[in-house]
Amino acid sequence: MRLWRNYKGLSIENLAEMSKVSTGTISKIERGISNGNKYEVLIEVLELNSNAINTITAVFNQIATKLDRIDTVIDSGNTKSALSLLKDIEKDIYPGTYLYLKGSCFLVDKDFNKAKHFFEKSIEKATPFEMNIKAVSYNELSRCEYLQNDLDKALHYIIKAEANLSRRGPKQYYHYTVPINKAIYLDKLGHFTEAANIVNKLWSSNTKEIQPIDMLLNLYELKIGLCSNSAQYQQAIQISLEGIELARINYQYNRLFELWTTLGNVYFKMGKWAEAEDCFITALSLENKVTQRILTPVYVELCTLYMKKNCLNEAKQWIEKAIKVSQKEKDLFRLSKALLASGNLLLCMNDLDKAIDKYREAEEIAKSWGYSHVEFDVIMKIAEAYRLRGNFEDTRLFHLYTERLLDLQLEFRSKEVIPCEYIDSSF
Repeated sequence: MRLWRNYKGLSIENLAEMSKVSTGTISKIERGISNGNKYEVLIEVLELNSNAINTITAVFNQIATKLDRIDTVIDSGNTKSALSLLKDIEKDIYPGTYLYLKGSCFLVDKDFNKAKHFFEKSIEKATPFEMNIKAVSYNELSRCEYLQNDLDKALHYIIKAEANLSRRGPKQYYHYTVPINKAIYLDKLGHFTEAANIVNKLWSSNTKEIQPIDMLLNLYELKIGLCSNSAQYQQAIQISLEGIELARINYQYNRLFELWTTLGNVYFKMGKWAEAEDCFITALSLENKVTQRILTPVYVELCTLYMKKNCLNEAKQWIEKAIKVSQKEKDLFRLSKALLASGNLLLCMNDLDKAIDKYREAEEIAKSWGYSHVEFDVIMKIAEAYRLRGNFEDTRLFHLYTERLLDLQLEFRSKEVIPCEYIDSSF
């Protein structure tokens, strides 16, 4: 009704005067709050007949097509053009979608505060016929939090997305996107059992139906991790090679980079260092084709590998690169892991003072952001360093940190979280 009124160039006040129905009642009816007799009066005054409905339907379809076009422009990265196109859209017809697209522009531009504002508004303003737009906006809120290092908030929003998904309407592929994102957040938070349940359920379905392709490849990476963690190395290798081929033929360079890194970690766990190094070097051949944010893990893997080979100068070069990239990208989860690896290298070099400094940096990040399984690993190494240094104050600190380890173990047991040290060295 509001669309038809606007189409005829009438304000609410004009319609109130013509129909003798109050502006407040008209506003309620246009928001779907029915008022039988008054509704019929408005229908008659507006001449809202079958021809009018056909006209409205055509306008709806036209605007939906324009919104799809803008979505494509955003995917191309041209957010300035997308925002310009949005200015010409009647925002009251698909308000949730309109606001979601504005949020998407700011997310691409990494203006997270504005992005979150528009996603929240999208959820608030979405109409009942905008199926799944609330779920999609909650998913994007989770991505904002993930990219800002807050995994707990990311998990909170992805659970909201899950609750708002519908089997009707567009964007049905979010029935895969949402649980895969949820598994990623759970995995990074150390909730490995819950993450594994999601991954195994999706893997047992027809994976060929999973869209988009980058989500399917994320599932491959999660499944490889599960196989590797349970020492099913041959299966992990087979799945890795399948995923690598799939990523390669679909030009998914980010996922291809990550899968080569993950395969290298599998070989590293098997003690096959030459094969692991080949995989890491292959990943690095894609260095100029991938986003900087995902480079840190392979640098850390190479540091760890060269430590094992006692090539400490090479290890130092790689870990310095890892720290530099993760700091530049403000990726605190990967930075905490890089600092941990840096501390391990310094410990290996018997530079206990600097090792403890790196561990304390990693501890502060992990503790502040709730990376409790990373904190567990770090505290184990701090305690070891204090024990090795062995002065009087260090003995006190050693006992303090061993008590903290016990506290974390009790916390993990209550939440069914497994310490990362016992699961996986990759990330």
